Amino acid sequence: MSFWERIDLWTLIPVVILTLIGLVALNLVFQHEYGQGPYARSWTKQLVAVALGAVVATIILFIQLPTFRLLAIFSYGFSIALLIWVKIDSYDLSALTGADSWMRIPLFGSFQPSELAKISVALLAAEVFGKMKRQEVSEVKGIKQIVAIYALPLALVLMEPDLGTALVILFMFLVSIFIWGIRWGFITIGFLAGLMIVPAAWFFYLNEVRRKRILSLLFPGHDAKADYQINQALKALANGGLFGSPSDVSIPVPVKESDFIFTAIGEYFGFIGSMTVLILFTIYVVRVYYLALQMEAYEPSAAYLLIALISSQAFHIIENIGMNLGLLPITGIPLPYISDGGTAMVMNFITLGLILNVLGNLKEYRTLYRTSPLT
Repeated sequence: MSFWERIDLWTLIPVVILTLIGLVALNLVFQHEYGQGPYARSWTKQLVAVALGAVVATIILFIQLPTFRLLAIFSYGFSIALLIWVKIDSYDLSALTGADSWMRIPLFGSFQPSELAKISVALLAAEVFGKMKRQEVSEVKGIKQIVAIYALPLALVLMEPDLGTALVILFMFLVSIFIWGIRWGFITIGFLAGLMIVPAAWFFYLNEVRRKRILSLLFPGHDAKADYQINQALKALANGGLFGSPSDVSIPVPVKESDFIFTAIGEYFGFIGSMTVLILFTIYVVRVYYLALQMEAYEPSAAYLLIALISSQAFHIIENIGMNLGLLPITGIPLPYISDGGTAMVMNFITLGLILNVLGNLKEYRTLYRTSPLT
């Protein structure tokens, strides 16, 4: 099977279009002096991140599935070391971002280790899920191992404190274990435990800013200052109309280049542009989930890798667009393949490379076992 025959175009093409839409939208956003630094530098950095991500994703396509096991152990240990280093180095952006989540790399710039941690957790936990499916380890032992794999980076991310990324990691775990087939009794116990944790998190973990964001969602008008960002976001979306705002005057929205990039798409490309983005994301996410369930019959580990990776991106998509529309609390969650950010963009493309690699193997498996080809 040739290189291009291995590529699942229904997965690749939506991502390519979304990336192009993001570059065009960011070009307009940067022209209105958003982002860190002058327009030309911000635009160039994003282009370099896309190009670098595409190169790394292409390299990943040539890696054999068994090699992922070695990569899982190395990347997990490396990401844990970086998450620890973030807490003890002298580089701190918490005054700007609200969390000490970044480290400084000479010549490269800032890097967010939690982005690598999400991929590493998916790689390592997928191997344990596969062993449980093949009955190489017992369910009890396997679940303990998976909980341990997720718990350590989750705890370190919560200590930053980066609640948004912590929720992504938790969502990856919940979706993976649900699809694996956890008993409903355990689901009920977990749900009740979560309800018991909520009051403690509200009083002892969430800071005043995060509390106000939640209260503003539940009680609009509760705090004019806390409501400002979402009010501006909704104004920008409304300003776009059906085909985009004809005016050169842009509605100011804080962090419009990153967390609130969807408001820029709505403003510059209108309702049609916003719906195009939603449809492309839906095709991408549903396609990968569907094929992950197909992959489970051939290689369970690879299937659960797909499930964890696409769950991570699905949470980003739902949360980012939801908070832009005022339907979910505001968190520092960027929109995959679109938002400004070198670390996130490269990691998104690494995720895409891993997904396309697994789907290419699925095509080969189905050909080998003489079943109907993928459509």
